[in-house]
Amino acid sequence: MAIFGIRSRVWSLLGLAGVAAFACSEHRTYGDAVAGSGGDGASSTAGSSGRAGSSNGQSGSASGESGSPNGEGGSPNGEGGSPNGEGGRSGNEGGSPEAGAPALDACEPNPCEHGTCEADGAAYTCSCAAGFDGDNCEIDIDDCEVDPCTHGTCVDGVDTFQCDCGDSGYTGNLCETLIRNCKQTPCLNDGVCTDVGASRTCNCTGTGFTGTNCEVDIDECDAEPCDPLTSCTNKPGGFTCGSCPSGYKGSGLAGCDDINECATDNGGCDQLTTCTNTPGSRACGPCPNGYSGTGAKGCTNIDDCAGSPCKNGGVCKDGINAYTCTCSGPWGGSTCQNATLTIDASARGFYADVDWFPPGNGNTITGWGGSWMYASYFVFPIPSFTGKVSAVTLWLEHEVYDSPDASEIVTVREVTTPVATLLGTTTPSQAIYQDLATGTQYGTLNGWSAATVGMIRSFALSGAITPVSAARGASFAIGVNTSPVKVASTAEYIRFSFSDEARTHQLQVVVVPQ
Repeated sequence: MAIFGIRSRVWSLLGLAGVAAFACSEHRTYGDAVAGSGGDGASSTAGSSGRAGSSNGQSGSASGESGSPNGEGGSPNGEGGSPNGEGGRSGNEGGSPEAGAPALDACEPNPCEHGTCEADGAAYTCSCAAGFDGDNCEIDIDDCEVDPCTHGTCVDGVDTFQCDCGDSGYTGNLCETLIRNCKQTPCLNDGVCTDVGASRTCNCTGTGFTGTNCEVDIDECDAEPCDPLTSCTNKPGGFTCGSCPSGYKGSGLAGCDDINECATDNGGCDQLTTCTNTPGSRACGPCPNGYSGTGAKGCTNIDDCAGSPCKNGGVCKDGINAYTCTCSGPWGGSTCQNATLTIDASARGFYADVDWFPPGNGNTITGWGGSWMYASYFVFPIPSFTGKVSAVTLWLEHEVYDSPDASEIVTVREVTTPVATLLGTTTPSQAIYQDLATGTQYGTLNGWSAATVGMIRSFALSGAITPVSAARGASFAIGVNTSPVKVASTAEYIRFSFSDEARTHQLQVVVVPQ
């Protein structure tokens, strides 16, 4: 590569002393023609005619700038000082008005070492050859100064340079081209290298990289190679897949398959519940009725007897969301809530003031022919029970009828005398007998006559429902009397039980749920 430059310099030479007076005359550039000849170094302004003394020369004309009035050379006829115009000085700036002096050439000898000299009168200009500089083209231009070689070493020449690439691994005029052969620049990341002339090619197949040198990593995760349930992580030349989540088998690369947890041991759910497989897990159904807990943690049978559902002494047996009651005595129903209680009288009263008829069990009468009201009392132990009393019935057996009346009425009344007093008194006072016959009426039964002797008769005591219900767990007393009984001169009485004979004197109490 050649680099060319042109440098011009103008040098002024000292003229002869005789021509010093013309230093202020117009500058002229001389050619290489002989003064006075018919050369082409003059112009029409240098003289009327002549070049350096000739009739058509440049120096010596009448109108020239330096010389005689007729020409630059000094002679009236335009010559350079001699008749043939050869040796005279011209009318140039360095000349003299004297005719006949020889003209000086600024380019003789040639001052330009590596160039062409061009004279301009006493001055010259050097046109330097390519690759040189300086006033006289004496300086060889250093073409390596701008460091044109990309790699390697620059070697300067004349208007040129060369790049010595050496062992830089580069080639080209400027050592700018990387030598790409498999030895110098093997392919990266295990790419397969093949030399092709001064170059080479890289086959990146299977390396996980792209690019000319297999230098660019491929992000394999862009193609979503892993199971969607796992994560993909790119790495140089490849990728990795995360593990399958819990509840799945397989791998992120091969694929994750759901595990059917219900296929083994009911999925860990309680055996009483259902197991339903779900993606990655399972769901346990609820515990059945009668059980507490969850299917996942276990079902526990609920103790249905915990609330003591069996009433009145019934024994509860737990079941599955159920229970059974074993009832005792007269009690029945699902919770032993129903019963008809048959309660015998614990004391049957006595005949008022007849000492041969003492009180005691089996000795009960309901009348006397004296001045008092015929009356007796019965005491019934009412058991504890749960429920509501819905009916109370009194059962009596008619044993003897000893009365002139065709029919009599039996009346049952409330007794206000405490039961303990009644049971502890062997000789009741008149006040007690009046109490037996004057209390609130509970119920009556008509038609006691000779025809009813030997019969067991019953009648409802609707008025006794509330008192009997309130007396549960204690004793309940009622007073019984008959009327009318005619009073005769001899004693009359109606007895329902005599002596130790067993007779029916009972309350039947019907209990229903509250």
